[in-house]
Amino acid sequence: MDREQQKGDRLCLVSAGKTQLVKHSETEKHVKAWQRASMGKQSQVKISQMFAESSKKISIEEKAKEGIIRTAGFLAEHNLPMNLMEHFIDYLNAVGTDSDIVKQMKCKRTKMSRVLQKVTGLSQESWLLGLMRDNKFSIIIDESTDNSCTKHLCLVVRMCINFDIEDNFLALIPVVETTGAALYEILINFLTENGVPYKSNFIGFASDGASNMVGVNNSVVSRLRENIPGIFIMKCICHSFHLCASYACHKLPEEVEQFAREVYNYFSNSPKRVEEYKEFQEFANVSISKILHPSQTRWLSLECVVKRLLNQYEALRLYFVDQASLKISQANIILEKLNTPENKLYLSFLSHVLPIFNSLNKLMQSESPKIHVIYKEVARTVKTILDYYIKDEYLNANIENIDFKDPRLFLNLNDMYFSAHINSADLEKNRLDMVKLRCLDFYIESVEQIFQIRILTSDKESPR
Repeated sequence: MDREQQKGDRLCLVSAGKTQLVKHSETEKHVKAWQRASMGKQSQVKISQMFAESSKKISIEEKAKEGIIRTAGFLAEHNLPMNLMEHFIDYLNAVGTDSDIVKQMKCKRTKMSRVLQKVTGLSQESWLLGLMRDNKFSIIIDESTDNSCTKHLCLVVRMCINFDIEDNFLALIPVVETTGAALYEILINFLTENGVPYKSNFIGFASDGASNMVGVNNSVVSRLRENIPGIFIMKCICHSFHLCASYACHKLPEEVEQFAREVYNYFSNSPKRVEEYKEFQEFANVSISKILHPSQTRWLSLECVVKRLLNQYEALRLYFVDQASLKISQANIILEKLNTPENKLYLSFLSHVLPIFNSLNKLMQSESPKIHVIYKEVARTVKTILDYYIKDEYLNANIENIDFKDPRLFLNLNDMYFSAHINSADLEKNRLDMVKLRCLDFYIESVEQIFQIRILTSDKESPR
């Protein structure tokens, strides 16, 4: 407002009688002053409204950004696919979520992936590295190859956060070589570049039982022990029991596992054969079930495969008799194995013994702490195996003191237990004895492998 306007306004404020005020209100001077004052108030109202709308708009945009970040965290926590974001926001709007915030959340799969990588991922990594600089921690690592044949080293850090022990994903680092020297260098370089004092704060290390990880020489563990004296080493106990069963299985004929793979491969790529086989399942009065795949990397999955084969054995034999009549060479090979009674006996033995290892493996994979029962359960497992072929009078001693390889402690071969099917089998004595001896070798090898894990001894080192 200029000086003349201010002067006019002041004249309007002069005190006078009612008659003079009425006359003054009708003058041109007062009317112009009143119009100027009204316009000023309207401008102030418009400015206030514009400021409020702007603040509201900024608030909605900020909440929309927060919503995107929270959605990213939700997808990551529940391991949901990024493709979900192609329709997720549209879905929220379609079901009637009448919210300005949702309408502002412009986010598809690509943007959500970038948010996880460059926003929440970097923020989480920075937060964890900050804690690692000031606190003691352990690291769990594993290397793997993805679908694009790119090798990665995964790092998971375990530390005490707010008086709780937590495992948090730290980093996924591309690697070229997976030798012990290369993986150790990658791990130490990562910690050094991020300012983590690993020589003072790095107190524990865990991995699987591969030689490049925990081998006595030229491994990640051998280098950690050399450079960080006193570091605690823990290898995957599940992997160790997997190896125990795998090594023990080498005492059985390779033909048994090969037979399981051949049967699966015969059906795997032929829907026509699967449909034809269903008729034989119905005729043999067995469940309509698929033939399972024996995994190369998860050997203990063979238990499910073996039980499925035994359940379907008669239906499979009838089916391959029919297939062999069609002069299919592979069908003839499988039929010959189906008609070999030893193969069914070995399958029966595996069906009996593999649950022992799988139950122990499940214990090791428990989400709750089980360290207080590990020794007891492993000792019970060993004693169960020994009970199948060792005389009772020797089982009262501490299992660590039992010479489980000494034939003088063994039961008579006919008194040993291998499975109900084997112990009641109607087969030539020399052929049946050969099956029992191979199964006995399995028992002995499995006990030896379990002892090599060193859970049942005071020695902290492990040969594997």
